[in-house]
Amino acid sequence: MEELNEYKIYYNKDGWVCERYPRDLPVDNKKRVLVVDKDTFQKTLEADKYFAWRVVDGELRHERYEATPDDEAIQVLRDRREDICFPVINRGLLWYESLTPAQKDELKKWYDAWLDVTRTQTEPRPPAWLFNRDREGDNGTNTD
Repeated sequence: MEELNEYKIYYNKDGWVCERYPRDLPVDNKKRVLVVDKDTFQKTLEADKYFAWRVVDGELRHERYEATPDDEAIQVLRDRREDICFPVINRGLLWYESLTPAQKDELKKWYDAWLDVTRTQTEPRPPAWLFNRDREGDNGTNTD
């Protein structure tokens, strides 16, 4: 039985911790695991730019890595998500309540696709009505 104060960190064949920013590598082998305490686990959730967590000789290290074209492409997608998606999602309750149930559902799917963009590496298409509605001044943010 797993202790409640033990946390598992999976790493790939090269030692890079999986499912963590900035590299977001998938778990490829559940046998490569390091069991750590809660504080250590929490620490691995963040990393400096071009640094990532790596397991070397059974110990966690915060190491610099060489950015690849894929890393740079993922960062572009993160930046686009911040510029395109988050301003829409964070418009507020008044705007959100003006949407129909179908629009809310489409918006949720679009948002979920943006949250998964680092894995899919595909920029989601917005609902057809989203930016048309903005151009018509019918988005709940018009102060005129």
